[in-house]
Amino acid sequence: APNLLIDAKFNMGDKGTKETILLWSLVDGEIITDADTWETTHGYEDAIDAGAVKTDYRLLFALSKNGGTMTRDQLAREMHLEKDIIDPWIENAVAKHLIVQHGSELQIHMQDPKIWIMPQTKLKQSFVTKPYSQSQRLNRKYSKAQIEEAAKAAFGSAFTIRHVKEVFLPICCLSVQNPDGSLHTSYW
Repeated sequence: APNLLIDAKFNMGDKGTKETILLWSLVDGEIITDADTWETTHGYEDAIDAGAVKTDYRLLFALSKNGGTMTRDQLAREMHLEKDIIDPWIENAVAKHLIVQHGSELQIHMQDPKIWIMPQTKLKQSFVTKPYSQSQRLNRKYSKAQIEEAAKAAFGSAFTIRHVKEVFLPICCLSVQNPDGSLHTSYW
């Protein structure tokens, strides 16, 4: 499966600058947060597909940090913004179907979002490259430019991409025939 291996650094305020590695899927648009368990984010694909910009990500992060639902006033206070500034941001995100409004409540328009993360992939060990002549490659849904643009918009000016490399990670296909005769296929 094609992924971008992003070598970056980001500023954590009082804690200084941290160097990090991000593994970002070119197939589903999500960040692999743990390369041991293959845990991923949930929500970046929708954001990329919607053409999310910096203000959209700021809204999504603020909502995510607060359980996914807030009123306009709560959101404005959380983000330290005046209503005349935040209202167009909200309308833009609603138009992109990233958030929805139910009465006075704004809610992230994703099931079980996992979007508010530290921009890093936990790696227990380094990747090893190996040629494999009988491999098949999954098609990319996203380009390198789309992922880089999403990373810059999501993580802001304190996030600097130092180097990007496309890598292909192996996926094993396991098919099991169930007692009822149906076939269950999973990818690992």
